Amino acid sequence: MSGFSSIFWGFLFMFDFRIQVWDILPNFIGYIFMYYGLGNLSLYSSQFGNAKKYSIPLAVLSLFSLYQVQNSVGRVNFDFLSLGAVALGIITTVLDLLLVYHLCLGIIDLAKDQSNDDLQELAHHRWKYYFFYKVVFIIWFTIGLAAPFLLAIGFIPMFIFSIAVLLLMMALMKKSQESLSINRF
Repeated sequence: MSGFSSIFWGFLFMFDFRIQVWDILPNFIGYIFMYYGLGNLSLYSSQFGNAKKYSIPLAVLSLFSLYQVQNSVGRVNFDFLSLGAVALGIITTVLDLLLVYHLCLGIIDLAKDQSNDDLQELAHHRWKYYFFYKVVFIIWFTIGLAAPFLLAIGFIPMFIFSIAVLLLMMALMKKSQESLSINRF
């Protein structure tokens, strides 16, 4: 499996589909796929190596999201456990943004070396979309802590937004695999 193909599958596992409280596409598996793919690609740009160093901490931290405690709608408890979950979410989001940032920079590096201006621009735009999605999610969630009804109102739009952004990232991996001339592993 090539590096970009592994990362493609890694993004697939970032979809948050749950049965009851269990994540059926565990993020930690996705980060392991990304670790493998970024390892293969690190031969071509140091940016992939930079991205790779975030995948293992993210895999470990994402183990905590396998099971999600249900909270009754309209009631937010600010206890030690919920504050810890918020802190874990912030740390995970920052590390995830760093991973995707360096991944996109690595694609831009390779595309620049191969004079592929379209792919450079595509990777740059996909990074912006991913960043924008994460910022909007943080704002929505933070406001939702103060006004829980906004969490319920915004759930469907945010869910659709997250799917769209992840599909765009997966499409970028597919396009990178097809467009860039690198040795396949």
